[in-house]
Amino acid sequence: VAVEKARRFAAEGKRVCVLCFNRPLSRRIAELLASPDDDKLEITVSTYHQLCRLAADKLKRSFDVPKDKETIAEFWNDTAPDILFEAIDQGLLQFDAVVIDEAQDMHSHWWLTIESLVPLGGPMWAFYDAAQDIYGREADMPVDLLPLKLQANCRSTRALRELCDKIVDRKSQSPESVLPGEPHEEIPHK
Repeated sequence: VAVEKARRFAAEGKRVCVLCFNRPLSRRIAELLASPDDDKLEITVSTYHQLCRLAADKLKRSFDVPKDKETIAEFWNDTAPDILFEAIDQGLLQFDAVVIDEAQDMHSHWWLTIESLVPLGGPMWAFYDAAQDIYGREADMPVDLLPLKLQANCRSTRALRELCDKIVDRKSQSPESVLPGEPHEEIPHK
């Protein structure tokens, strides 16, 4: 859904930033947006911290990640976002629309920089699943986003969705067009 939203914004002539937290998802989204039809679309796909590194490049500053455990978390949580905010503030990194996938993974204080990537009132779509909030950050999301709940899982086979529902104790739905898939076995973590 996030990929399609990004395509639609770009088709309107908007410069689009697609953000997520982890690199494998970022690479997958970039692959999905790399079709020949999308060559002329202005879409930047990035993890939050890759965008911070891009900001440092635009500011012509180093982006030296500390090696010691005491300061590495501070760097990723505070210093890198400060660099991003500085680039945004100087007009070096701006977009017309922002799409965030797996938004529940973002830290609360990162949202100020994310919101600043677009002009005031500019379109920002954040896709998240509270059941996948492994970092405990969902409560940190901006309160002014309008929630639109998707009721159907179109991405997973019916069997996988049923197993996930069992694990997280919820009941979701799949459209008839979703493949049934092979039965899955839950293997408890030891």
